[in-house]
Amino acid sequence: MKKKIAMLSIAGLFLTLSCNDDFLTEGNPTAASVGNSFTSPAEAEQSVVAIYAALQANDLYGREYWWLLDLLSDEMMSGGAILEARRAIILNYKFDASNELVNSVWRGIYRVINYSNLAINVLPTKVEGGDLEKDLVDKLTAEARFFRGWMYFELVSLWGNVPYITRPLNTVEGSPKAESIDVIYNQIYADLDSAITFLPPTSADDLTGRATAAAAKAMKARVLLFQGRYEEARQPLQEIIDTKQYALVDTYADNQREENELNKESLFEVQFSSSAGNSDGWSGDGNGLKEVTIRGQEYSPVDWHNTVPSPELLAAYEAGDSRYDDNFLEYGEMYDNDALEFTAASIKQGTTSRTQHWYKYTNLYKKDIENLWSGINMRVIRYADVLLMMAEVELEAGNVAQAAAYINQVRARPSVNLPPVAATSANAVFAALVHERQVELASEQLRYRDVRRWLNNSKLTVNPIAADVEITPRYNLLPIPQQEIDNNPDLTQADQNPGY
Repeated sequence: MKKKIAMLSIAGLFLTLSCNDDFLTEGNPTAASVGNSFTSPAEAEQSVVAIYAALQANDLYGREYWWLLDLLSDEMMSGGAILEARRAIILNYKFDASNELVNSVWRGIYRVINYSNLAINVLPTKVEGGDLEKDLVDKLTAEARFFRGWMYFELVSLWGNVPYITRPLNTVEGSPKAESIDVIYNQIYADLDSAITFLPPTSADDLTGRATAAAAKAMKARVLLFQGRYEEARQPLQEIIDTKQYALVDTYADNQREENELNKESLFEVQFSSSAGNSDGWSGDGNGLKEVTIRGQEYSPVDWHNTVPSPELLAAYEAGDSRYDDNFLEYGEMYDNDALEFTAASIKQGTTSRTQHWYKYTNLYKKDIENLWSGINMRVIRYADVLLMMAEVELEAGNVAQAAAYINQVRARPSVNLPPVAATSANAVFAALVHERQVELASEQLRYRDVRRWLNNSKLTVNPIAADVEITPRYNLLPIPQQEIDNNPDLTQADQNPGY
């Protein structure tokens, strides 16, 4: 934990430099600038640590990213009248190009890309100037390329064709749209391959929670599956499995609690710490100290209670699946270290008519209230996801029994211990895979994109997310924010996605 806090709290110096346009103007030659900064190993490290800080911002994992992806899925319902309009509009698929939640996530993603571009473009020049060692720069730029590749995948998978830039933007300037999403996908794979080559192989080689080659391999497999390139995803997934450095933790709930972070199941987490200080909680945009997330407070039934799990998600769990109790809290159950009984009277806001409420990623297992900020890390890639992706690869290759075996590894987790899936047919095992991803990875921001890729790759013919709302073709992609079109001279309304 101490290593994590130290890593994430030193970003301030870089953020001051990267977000202050004053250094672009002529004047004091000793003022901070790209030319006279990042000339020591410590400053070079800061250039990349700043990217991690940007992930913690409110428009990404601090708040809005998980809101957007969860609301777009079929995992959520409103927890009461307090759900903000910009969120309710997403939940009901009525949003347009002015939606501030969509706009916020867009801004957060491009901030990470810009920070990444700065490190990727500037650090190698410090090797040429004799300030930094090549091995250090290779590792740091590979780390930045992991984030740039990941963020561009977020963009193309959610928005399609988007403004594409690989250099740091130091002034307000437009950036043209990519000619084709193929251009961006090629960059994504190039970035992730660089990360695979130069980063530490596994988390066992880097205990601070920094990106590793294994995380890059899992991300590459995720991208390949989204494109329907199943067999190409086999190698990176198999290499992760073959390291034997990752395994399922015995207790499923350890993957959503603060005391069990960076465990053997984790390939990558966005890190938070309630003890590291928080001077930028509400306005957090990557420019100040923001080490906390508001995830628990938003979803917790004893606090803001802005959302509850959907009937579709609740019904997906089999009888006796302990993950149900790990993810949801029902009336009559105990919380706060088993000191309090959860009843309708426990709910401070919103409806009490629903008896099932969110428990996952909240502090209720150890507290009676959330106290607003949470230090629980958001898990981005887990080994369970790796196994289920590999099951999908095997299923596509016609290896039905092997696909079922990978699914059954997840079901055999000691705290879950469900009966194995029988390899009766490809259709039956695919249905089991869809089910297992839904219940195992609930509210981990994967469901919406899972359904999208299964529809895109003709694995599903009916959209399960459309059970409660009418999803027209307009919503196949998110709208490019109207303010981006208005402010970017290289974009016009013709660049907007269809229907917006």
